[in-house]
Amino acid sequence: MSLECRNSHVPPELMKLLKNKTLLVGAIDVASDRIDTPEEVAATLKLATKFAEPERNPGMHELRHGAD
Repeated sequence: MSLECRNSHVPPELMKLLKNKTLLVGAIDVASDRIDTPEEVAATLKLATKFAEPERNPGMHELRHGAD
């Protein structure tokens, strides 16, 4: 399942409903010409770790445990 999270106005809490699904998180605003900073991208991904299961989304495991 792919979910755009950056400036999409979709509540990130909805990720809780996607149990047992592999989740791809869109962390770059594709609706703007502005380039997102690394800090903005990291903040979006870290927000996703609050709602997505890291064991089903391997890349999130590293984010949840402090790797940037």
